[in-house]
Amino acid sequence: MKTLIYSTLLISLCLGLMAQNPGDLNTDFAAGGVFTERWNDTVSQVYDIGMLPDGNLILPGYYATAESVAQKVFVMNMDEQGNIPPFGNFSRGFKYELLLYGYATSVFILPDNKMLIAGNYMPAFSNQPFVIRLNSNGQIDDTFADHGVFVDEDIYLKVNDIDVFYDGDSYKIILCGENDGTHPQIIMINEDGSLETSFNTTGIISYDAYVGYFTDIIVDNESDQLYVCIALADMKAALLKYNLPDGGLDPTFGVGGILSTIAFEDINLTFNTIIFNKDSDNLTAFGKYQHTAGDLDMCALRVNASDGSIDLSFGLNGWAWLRSAGSDEDILAAVQQSDGKYYVGGYTDYLGMDDFMLGRLKANGTSDNTFGTGGLVITEDFFDERIAGLALSPSEDVLYAAGYSFSTDWRAIMVAAYHTGYEPEEPQPPVGFKEDQTSLVGIYPNPAVDNITINTGKAGIHRIRILDMAGRIMLERDYKGKSFNLNMEELLPSLYFIEVTLPCMDVVIEKIIKQ
Repeated sequence: MKTLIYSTLLISLCLGLMAQNPGDLNTDFAAGGVFTERWNDTVSQVYDIGMLPDGNLILPGYYATAESVAQKVFVMNMDEQGNIPPFGNFSRGFKYELLLYGYATSVFILPDNKMLIAGNYMPAFSNQPFVIRLNSNGQIDDTFADHGVFVDEDIYLKVNDIDVFYDGDSYKIILCGENDGTHPQIIMINEDGSLETSFNTTGIISYDAYVGYFTDIIVDNESDQLYVCIALADMKAALLKYNLPDGGLDPTFGVGGILSTIAFEDINLTFNTIIFNKDSDNLTAFGKYQHTAGDLDMCALRVNASDGSIDLSFGLNGWAWLRSAGSDEDILAAVQQSDGKYYVGGYTDYLGMDDFMLGRLKANGTSDNTFGTGGLVITEDFFDERIAGLALSPSEDVLYAAGYSFSTDWRAIMVAAYHTGYEPEEPQPPVGFKEDQTSLVGIYPNPAVDNITINTGKAGIHRIRILDMAGRIMLERDYKGKSFNLNMEELLPSLYFIEVTLPCMDVVIEKIIKQ
């Protein structure tokens, strides 16, 4: 039996005191840092969180007037203060009825601020996938699929995550989860709502030989590769790497494209979420493991993204074992800060019931004891609560945790905001600005009101950043193709710098006026 090495973490309740230390609740958000409005006439729940460039949150889930009533797809927009601004088609957000029991599990924010909302519905008591594309105001984009909604009654898929693969001037939507036989499955669809048959020749990858489900996916659009996290039966897990757009396993990763924990016979664990860091070319998976004492504790594994070999610079021999003796914890979401630190979120029963649990790890996989107490924070709302998604504010000084609070007879949306203490490096004036660089990149119109077009004439991945005169990043987008339309309506009228990183890694910086 392999001996597990772990760090014992002290856990304390986050009370949202006046001090603004890392891990403290941000009392400028909602009621003392936590939004838990329980609408008397409804049950509601959110499963993911998206961040708009203006700092507003997009929260997908479901909405119903009673637990026994058919659930409607529900998407809420929430601002930085925890208010609900006008959005969608009714007072609380966007709702859409897809026959019986529809609910949204995932959101992807497109570069033009449109939103892809994915999830499941049950026309005949079988999970089938849907994707809805919303405009920035929460109204359906009728130009997508069939009047804004993709459904396919021949596909059975319980959706857990969504990502986008940019293929030239168009994009493909990738959904992962499990089919109705509880087997892992991935599908790829086009913008017109059809299956992309260049992906595994059918548009579908299904592992009928395994019992389990895909929990998380990440597309590396620069290298045309797809990373997938899979949870198998009996608390085993695997990481897989596919080539895009064909969907073939990358044989250079792990064994034939698969890195499986089945090889670790003495460890029972499940991975729920992954983070891919392009700069350091590594892949980090987070979840839970079963300690020899019988309780469930948090764990993380980092591997080199190129070949799947374990990154020995992370934690202890590539693993981080995060233990709180006598209680059960699980990591359901993770996000990485610009300085390399990881935030993880899920739940713990340390205080007797399930509660919001947050943790922060240093880039090397050790606990960051400057966050909360011993690197962990618990937020208790006197009922059961679980974090389903995490997002950092554009300035990374606030961490948002979204999930739900529940009891035997009701469910409610719960969102909390925490100070991170993050301070970016002292902003420097943009480097390399030259007036004669306009020949490399076309930007028009300039001055601009709401939208600009950026044209480089070069295929490949571009990164665009809008900086204010102090050097602070106001917008950041990646795109694949020779031209791109950027929405700037959320920026205040001012003079800005626009920084375009070309596929060859040359950087062009221009001035632009937002009217």
